[in-house]
This record gives sequence, C-alpha cells and structure tokens, in this order.
Amino acid sequence: LNEMHIEAGGSSGSACTINDSDIRGLISKGSGAVMAFGEWYGASSFGPPTTMTGSLWGSRAFWTGGYSSGASPTGRFNYIQYNSIASPSATCGDFGNIYTACASGSALTNGARIVNASSAASNYGNKIEYWAAATLGNGTDFGDLSQSRGFCATTNKTNGLGLFWGGSVGFSNKDTIDYIWTQTTGNATDFGNHFGNYGREQRGGCSSSAGRAVVGGGDYYSNRIDWKDMATTGNASDFGDLNGGARAGVSAMHNGSRAVWGGGTSASNTYQDDM
Repeated sequence: LNEMHIEAGGSSGSACTINDSDIRGLISKGSGAVMAFGEWYGASSFGPPTTMTGSLWGSRAFWTGGYSSGASPTGRFNYIQYNSIASPSATCGDFGNIYTACASGSALTNGARIVNASSAASNYGNKIEYWAAATLGNGTDFGDLSQSRGFCATTNKTNGLGLFWGGSVGFSNKDTIDYIWTQTTGNATDFGNHFGNYGREQRGGCSSSAGRAVVGGGDYYSNRIDWKDMATTGNASDFGDLNGGARAGVSAMHNGSRAVWGGGTSASNTYQDDM
C-alpha cells in the first residue's frame, strides 16, 4: 500500500487508505468500488502519453514528454522515464524532467548523453536539451534547431555526429537536415535537405556502423527511403522504398548493418503491424 501511495504522489510512510482518491485513480476506480490488489500491478501515475520520444543508452531505454487527450492527466508532459532493457520493471522509473512539456520531440545519443530536440509547450519548438544517461536528473539547455518544428527523424554516428531530419510546423513539412556534435553544446547547423518532395515528418531513422544514415516513411504517407553519407554535408539521395506500402508515424531500429521499419498509419488511417 505504501508503494502505491508513493506512485500516486504521496510521501513514504504517510497515512493513506486503499480508498483514497489518488490511489483509486491509478486504476480509475470510483469511491467504494470493488478492487483487488492485483489490479495495481503495472499501474502508473504517468498515464498513457503518446508521441513520446524514445532513446537507448547501454542497458537503459528512455521515454520523454508525450501527449494525452483521453486519459488523466491530459495535455503535454515533461517526464523523463527510464527502464532496464535486460531486466525491465513493470513500470518505468522517474528519471527527471525536461524543462518544458512537449510532444513530437526527437532524441539521439552518443552513448553517454541523451539529446532531445523540439522541447516546447507547442508541437513546434526549436529547443534542444540534454542529460547524462547514467545519472538521474533533469534536462539542460543544449542549443536550438535551425528552425522551429516537430516530428523530426534522427540518426547519429559513433563519433558523436547527430542529424535531425525534416519535421513539420502544422501542415507545412520541412526538408531541412540539421546536425550537432553531441559531446559539445551549441546550436544546430544546416547539413542539407531531404530527397524529393514527400515524407518529411514522422519518419523512422537508422544509421550504419560505416556512417550511412537512412530514413523511411513519413507524413503524406510516403514509402520513400532517403540516405546520406554522414561524413560530408549535402543533400540526401533516393535509397528505395519501404515494403508493405506507404505509412506515416513509422518506427525504426538498427544493429549497425540492418535497418528495420515497423508499424505506422496508412493513408486510410489504418494502423500497420508489418515490419
């Protein structure tokens, strides 16, 4: 009961009952409702935000910000949450806070530092912040993107180079590619532009061990894949197309030599489950 009280925002050891509104709120129960302790397994006060930013560091996974319109609490969030990849807990731990609540952010890492862009009260900020992945704490100002936007794709190289691809402001998609050096701080610099005229937000980005960046899918329900050698600045080139059709909001992962894209939403607003 004490752990449930802490999860709901109470102080350890302070007086509480199972019928307290904040404890009941973890599982959305009304006063006097029939409840079982097993219903609190995995319950969290964070709620189910969407459009969160995700990043990996060693054995830790991070989720940042997000937005919820149908569950309590509603609105944009400033949470940084984390969990162990090898031995995950039922609920994520509280790592700290980004300094401004946001949705549609974009994150990358150099192995020791997480860098998160578009941390703004609206979807379309230009702020970049960072935190040390090994130590609990809040985000710190890093610099600014070259232009305000949300829903960027990200790729990064082992030498610390990080790219923010495209994004959007409202229904206006952006084709700018910015770059930063993650081991330092400062404003992002123009790197080049996307290839073609489609899919410049909600894309999935991957990087190879050799330093090639590939991004696929995107808004306007594109199946296009772009690529760029990260060793030199310049515009992206056509790589090919995703299999299984065009989709927005696609997720991506890689192991340095193979890239995988999965999920997303089709032009008919149908969720996709293929990879």
